Amino acid sequence: MSGIVIDIDGVVADSEKYLVKHIEKSSGKKLTFTNPRTFQFSADIPTEDLVRYIEEAIILYKEVIKPCDPASTYIALLILEKKFGVVNFLSARSSKTEEATRWWLDKNFPKLNYNLMNLGEDKRKVDWMRETGFDTIVEDRFKTANECDFDNGYTFLINQPWNAGRREWGHVNRVNNLYQAVEKYLRWLRYDLTREINSIIL
Repeated sequence: MSGIVIDIDGVVADSEKYLVKHIEKSSGKKLTFTNPRTFQFSADIPTEDLVRYIEEAIILYKEVIKPCDPASTYIALLILEKKFGVVNFLSARSSKTEEATRWWLDKNFPKLNYNLMNLGEDKRKVDWMRETGFDTIVEDRFKTANECDFDNGYTFLINQPWNAGRREWGHVNRVNNLYQAVEKYLRWLRYDLTREINSIIL
C-alpha cells in the first residue's frame, strides 16, 4: 500500500534539547551537531550507552516535552486522520519507550487515531517502508531523508539546526513544519485541503 509516515522527534515532538541535556549529564560529554543528527562526542562512548541514555530521556522528560508548532501540527495530524482514517508514526525510538511515547501522543493529541511503529536504531526506515509499501515520509534526519527515495512517493525534511547547511538530494522537499509537508502532500494528491481545514477549525 502507498501512504505517508510521520517521524516523532524533531517533527511532532520538540524533544532534542531534552535528549541532549540528559545525554550530556549522563555521559559527562558535550554534544554538538557538526554531523547532522549524529551526536558527536569529544571521546567515543559505547552505542549501547547512548541508546540507553536516549531511552531514559524520553521516559524522564515525557511530561515536559512540547509538540513542535503545537496548533499547526495538531491540525495537520487531524487532516491526515480525516483523509486516511489513521496517522502512521514511524520512529527510531526503541520498543522500551513505547509506553512513554503513546502516553505523550495521547496527552498532546487526544482522540487521534494512530499507529506507532518503533524501529529502534537497528533497522533503517527506508527498508521498513519498502517492505510495507509506504512511499512518503516526513523526517528531520538528513541521512534518513536522503535514503528515502521512492518512485511514486515524496520525502519531506523538516528544517532543523542539525540538518542545516547540508545540500540534500533532489528528491527531498524541505519544509518548516509538519503542516507545510501535509499541505504539499495532499495538494499533490489533488485533495480538497481547504474544505477539510475549514471543517476541522470550525
